[in-house]
Amino acid sequence: MSSIRLTEGTVYIDGLSIRDAVLADLVGRQPDAEAVEHLLERVLVTGARGIASMGVGLDLADLDGRVAKSVTSALIDFEQTIASGVGHLAEQLDPDQRSSLVARALSELTGIQSAFLAGVDPSRTDSHAGELLARLREVVGPGGPVAQRLEEALDPTAPNSSLAAGFASIRAEITALRDHVSVQRGRAEEAVRGTAKGVDFEILVDEALRSAARPLGAIVEHTGRAAGHLGAAVVGDYLITLANGCRIAVEVKNQRTIGLTGKQGILEELDRAVANRQADAALCISAEDAYPQEVGPFGVFGNRVLVVDDGEGTMIWTGLRWLAATLTAQPATETIDLAAVQDRLQRLRSICQKFSSQRSALTEINKSVGRVSEGLGEMRDEVLILVDDLTRQIRLTLDGETTGPVVDLRRHAG
Repeated sequence: MSSIRLTEGTVYIDGLSIRDAVLADLVGRQPDAEAVEHLLERVLVTGARGIASMGVGLDLADLDGRVAKSVTSALIDFEQTIASGVGHLAEQLDPDQRSSLVARALSELTGIQSAFLAGVDPSRTDSHAGELLARLREVVGPGGPVAQRLEEALDPTAPNSSLAAGFASIRAEITALRDHVSVQRGRAEEAVRGTAKGVDFEILVDEALRSAARPLGAIVEHTGRAAGHLGAAVVGDYLITLANGCRIAVEVKNQRTIGLTGKQGILEELDRAVANRQADAALCISAEDAYPQEVGPFGVFGNRVLVVDDGEGTMIWTGLRWLAATLTAQPATETIDLAAVQDRLQRLRSICQKFSSQRSALTEINKSVGRVSEGLGEMRDEVLILVDDLTRQIRLTLDGETTGPVVDLRRHAG
């Protein structure tokens, strides 16, 4: 047995043994006996103070009962508190009670809703929507700045308005389109007239060429629409084959101006016609006096001859005869009298010039005679109309049906 002695606040314990695994574990981990003694002192002191704080002489059963009562009491209080809180919360959430939070919130929301609806009511002048509509009416209504701007922009008579600018642009486009259509129509009509004119002249040239070729025993072939030896080129409107086999390419022109030299000149075009038709010489027939002044109605440039003939045939006959004579006669070079040839050629050109001038004058005379004849015809028609009118008046007078004063025809006969 252990002996316990108490002396002046100090407890002496001899031979005490305690079976407790937790205490044994704590003691076993101490490094030395002094630490063990210190640990046991702390355990006893701590336990004693804990027992003293819970009540001296209180056993565990009593402690458990009190704890249970405390817990039960706490639970009851908690339940009562919860029940009271739930009831209070239910009262605060009840919309039927005017003092509840929900009722007050609904009342405030109703007020807010009314205020909001009043603020957006367009029928009220003091509402935000009413003020906005009033401002909009001032801005976009009749007489407002927007209406004035629109009126100015849509005024077709204002020089700076958008509508006037749009109309001007449209008118410009229509005018340009009209001018373009007129130009295209004029070009088409001119092309038709030019084509018809060219066809008529081609018919005259065809007749004149065949008439001039008949005494020479030559063959005339129309090649204006057939490709030649230069591929797709159709240069060379006619090909005349003489009795000796020499060939003459003929180019027909009906235009106001014909250049002489250069890539677009008639001489180079005649060279291409010679190559395209494999000819020995070339003849160009112009309906108008379109050559340069140095050419005149008849011009010789090597194996190329240029003539002006409106289809009458004289200059065509002259140019064809010249080329036929040049290609047929082949005398020795030393027997040619170049001076005589040049003289005859100059005289020929001079006579052709005079012939062309006289024929032009005759053409003008014929035109004048035609105009005079036409004027005389109109005068004759007027005379016949007046005679018929006078005859009718005389008959009416003789029949006593005149509607005007009677005229003594003997006084006015002279």
